Amino acid sequence: MIATQYQIGGSLEHNDPHYVIRVADTQLYEALMSGEFCYIFNCRQMGKSSLLVRTLHRLRREGYQCTVIDMTNIGSENITPIQWYKGIMYDLGLGFNWLSEINADVEKLEGKGLSTLKILSQLIDKLLTVRFPKERIFIFIDEIDSVLSLKFSIDDFFALIRYCYNQRNIDENYHRITFAMFGVATPSDLISDKKRTPFNIGRAIELEGFKWEEAQPLIQGMKAKTLCPEPFLRAILDWTSEQPFLTQKLCDLVVKYLGKRENLNREISAELMVEEIARSHLIQNWESQDEPEHFRTIRDRLLGNPKNAGRLLSIYQQIWQGLEVIADDSREQIELILSGIVIKSGGYLKIRNKIYREVFNLTWIEKQLHTLRPYSQSFEAWIDSQKLDPSRLLSGQALIDAQNWARGKSLSNLDYQFLAESEEQDRLRVQQELEAARLKEVEFRLLEKQQRLLQEQKNAQLQKILLGAVSLGLLLSVGLGLIGFWQYRQARRNEQLARRSEIKALLSSSNGQFASVQRLSALVSAIKAQRRLEQFDKNNPRLARQIESALQEAVYGAIEINRFVQEGIVTDIALHPQGHCIASTHNEGGIRLWKPDGTLLRTFGNLQQSYSNVEFSPDGQSIAAASSDRTVQLWNLNGQLLRTLNGHSGPVNSIAFSPNGQAIASGSSDRTIRLWNLQGKLQQTLVGHQDRILAVTFSPDGQTLASTSMDGTVKLWNLNGELLQEISTEAPIGQLAFSPDGQWMAGAEWNERIFVWQRDGTLKATFEGHTHSVSSVAFSPDSQYLLSGSRDRTLRLWDLQGTLLATLEGHKGGVTTVLFTPNGQTLISSSRDGTIRLWQLHHPDVTVLRGHARSVNALQILPSPTHKGAEILTAGDDGTLRWWTRQGTAIASIRAHEKIGGMDINSDGSQIVTSSSDQTLKLWNREGQLLKTFNPNQGILGQVAFSPDDRAIAVLGFDRTLKLWTTDGQLLHSFTSAQTLRSFAFSPDAQRIASIDYTGKLFIWRIDGTLEQTAQVSDSEGYAIAFSPDSRQLAIAKENGAIYLWQMNGSLQRTWKAHLQAVRHIAFSPDGKMIATAGQEGEIKLWTLEGKWLTTLKRHEREVYQLVFSADGQTLVSGSRDRTAIIWNLPEVMDRRRIFANGCDWVREYLQTSSEIERSDRTLCP
Repeated sequence: MIATQYQIGGSLEHNDPHYVIRVADTQLYEALMSGEFCYIFNCRQMGKSSLLVRTLHRLRREGYQCTVIDMTNIGSENITPIQWYKGIMYDLGLGFNWLSEINADVEKLEGKGLSTLKILSQLIDKLLTVRFPKERIFIFIDEIDSVLSLKFSIDDFFALIRYCYNQRNIDENYHRITFAMFGVATPSDLISDKKRTPFNIGRAIELEGFKWEEAQPLIQGMKAKTLCPEPFLRAILDWTSEQPFLTQKLCDLVVKYLGKRENLNREISAELMVEEIARSHLIQNWESQDEPEHFRTIRDRLLGNPKNAGRLLSIYQQIWQGLEVIADDSREQIELILSGIVIKSGGYLKIRNKIYREVFNLTWIEKQLHTLRPYSQSFEAWIDSQKLDPSRLLSGQALIDAQNWARGKSLSNLDYQFLAESEEQDRLRVQQELEAARLKEVEFRLLEKQQRLLQEQKNAQLQKILLGAVSLGLLLSVGLGLIGFWQYRQARRNEQLARRSEIKALLSSSNGQFASVQRLSALVSAIKAQRRLEQFDKNNPRLARQIESALQEAVYGAIEINRFVQEGIVTDIALHPQGHCIASTHNEGGIRLWKPDGTLLRTFGNLQQSYSNVEFSPDGQSIAAASSDRTVQLWNLNGQLLRTLNGHSGPVNSIAFSPNGQAIASGSSDRTIRLWNLQGKLQQTLVGHQDRILAVTFSPDGQTLASTSMDGTVKLWNLNGELLQEISTEAPIGQLAFSPDGQWMAGAEWNERIFVWQRDGTLKATFEGHTHSVSSVAFSPDSQYLLSGSRDRTLRLWDLQGTLLATLEGHKGGVTTVLFTPNGQTLISSSRDGTIRLWQLHHPDVTVLRGHARSVNALQILPSPTHKGAEILTAGDDGTLRWWTRQGTAIASIRAHEKIGGMDINSDGSQIVTSSSDQTLKLWNREGQLLKTFNPNQGILGQVAFSPDDRAIAVLGFDRTLKLWTTDGQLLHSFTSAQTLRSFAFSPDAQRIASIDYTGKLFIWRIDGTLEQTAQVSDSEGYAIAFSPDSRQLAIAKENGAIYLWQMNGSLQRTWKAHLQAVRHIAFSPDGKMIATAGQEGEIKLWTLEGKWLTTLKRHEREVYQLVFSADGQTLVSGSRDRTAIIWNLPEVMDRRRIFANGCDWVREYLQTSSEIERSDRTLCP
């Protein structure tokens, strides 16, 4: 065995020469020296313990008193609270060589009947005043996550740490004690009581992997084995993505490999050697080679909790498959991050490194999911059928068992869709059985009537002989009638229960379809549920509210407006110049012509021959199609072949009409581009590409032809065949598009990127975001936006600065072509899933403002339009201020800060104030010209607001202060709290300012700085506060989802539960009769002052940060973490009948024309 100097597992010695110093080392040391409570929470084997050891010894060398409390050493199983706290005391005594004194003190204090927590507090005090009366003390708490296994709460322990920091304001000695905590957890895991947590006054230290510059000490161990170690280390970091444990282990394996005699003379690159070692010693048969344990730790973290294992695996599966998963700090995402398998990067989740991707690959994921699901065989068969085979769905007892198993678990969207469609299928089965039962019931009653008539005839014949039998027959008839009536009522009851079951199944189906991004289907299901409710179950208010919520979510969340379905892959689509019809080509042959409403007009062309590209002539009179038989075919709109252009020696991949319609360009696999006139005569052959041609397109002025090839070049030609410009790219460009104004050219790269060039070939911008090759790009008619489609199954809308405005999901296969309609209002896409889909981003009652690259943190409605017509102002985490019209048109934007924390306007809209994490306030005029910058010395700045009389500006700082400034930057008053203030509000009469802190404590000051009253509203953390228009009431929004209505006389008027999660913002309507609340789950709710729910507004996809009513109360504007602001037309969105009508308007064409719709459902929206 060849010995190396690399440490694999466990912590490094404090003086180990191979210790990698990271940014966290400096941050932790400096924070501790500043007296801050620090916590380093990360996944396992990231070097937390090594960081602890090195920092501890550094502080000891500098003469400070330090000790470590290892929570695993204290224990967590079969232990009582007293034993646990005494374990803490023992470790403190042992670490500070003070054990005998502590034991004596504990015995004495126990004799006084003190609690163990109070004894521990007394010992800390004595540690400061007796044991080390002048020295600084540092206490490191390691493996804190082991306390999660305790059977009792230790919130008191964390509260004690907070107490030590709060005590600094009273006792100077406590400035000398500092704590640091290490583990695999989140603050909310460790303590549930937000009022007592130390984490909101502490500092989180981010511990990242080894950067190249930091990892240089690792090279030392390789120098004895190779003269050039740098390429090996680069290759190792490429495989591990800087993960410390894997980096050390791979370094160790490489050095051992290089030390073997038989490997000395191998001619192999460092990259290939490292890959070979990684695969043979880490990835292949990893379970038997996982020593020290690493991969098994990740596996157990993923699969350890059966309730959420399916959800974790599903999210990881999406990431593995290249789908975009936005980081949203959900419980499941936190668990994934703590497992170490994924990290946050640019607001999205990605797999940490290539080794994890290979070890926990798709086969492994599917195997685990198969084991978890009790219905895995049926589920996988349904997936294999492209979710088209209804025989694979569950029904009857199997469905009930699956629903019972799923209850209380967090599943994947596909699981929910499978169960929802199973419910729908089972509903149809129940309905069919019900109809059969009703038919049998009718047959039974007819048979009974016939038998009765027959009996009456017999009785009439025997009337003279058997008069007494007549009475008996009559009684028998009545008895049978009563039995029949009872059976009829029982059948009606069964029918009602079956109808209700059907409605609930439709509701569940709608929710499942919406969650799995099948929003058009979700809207149809919600409409259907509403119709069934009106027909069969009107008097069911609870079910009615559930359906209303689902319907509203589906209506306002709808983006897809129609869908044309056919067999096979749609290879290309083209839109008539006036938008009259859509042409499509298919891998199975033929050309189809559709009306925009989805009606198939005709199919023509060779049905046995595939077409790769289709184009309309500029006059809309003919269609050109590129055929696999090496020809270009011209057809009229009636499907008659006009002529065939022959000449290429390979398949034709792309065609384009010149803007004047007089020429056709074709690009082929024979590496040539040919120019033809409309009579089919060859005009030019352009030669120069070294591989097959992928796309050709004309510039809008018709003077330039652009082509792209598999050779990785884009070429610009004039119509004489002369090469004007050549652009080289890393990967082939699959498709090209010119902007209608001729200023820009966009290219869709097979390597997930989009390039935008100026007309002369100068690169303007590179757009990144797709997770698979980009197949198509298209400019909007006004040349302001770019639409892209990708094999990652999404469409993305961008502005020309590269800001992602919207992501459209729903396709089940890669997108092949994207288009804008001539008015720019509708987007069209085709896909390998066999569908053509129409999308609409605009809604009649809501206007979505898209343009911010990050969350919208603040917004205001301007009292009067600017000179350019702007009426809405938004401020984003991307540091920009943006002006908008009420119709959603972006007017202007400026870069105000790196990040904007808060923004407000004065009463007449002439001035704007912004605050930022850069610790500055800036004052602007209404057009965005900077007037003044000043630093309030409050640290990072959050919420900011003008006073109602415009005489002052209030700003909230992270130094726990709320300060009042003049617009010239002069301090007027400072309002302070022992805890960090979360939100504030001016009273409309400008007499008071109210604030809420993290512990839920309310403060009301007079404007002159006098504290008027305080009150502990609740134990839950406060998020937002608002005054009523008459200044007599305060509405307070809490972390627990509750709303508190507070009277200015200090009494609580009313409280109600508004949201399941935290309420992030709250606002009164101008007339004071309504309250709007914004939830962390992305919902906005409207309430009366009595707490009666009015409606729920669902369109945002992430939490909502701010709400603003217009002065007339007719409009509500919301800003969200999903990077959008929304303008809501309140009279319309609160009208339930209009919501249903809007839903019907949205799906009407789809209902009438789609082959997916059952005949009985075509009348859902007459």
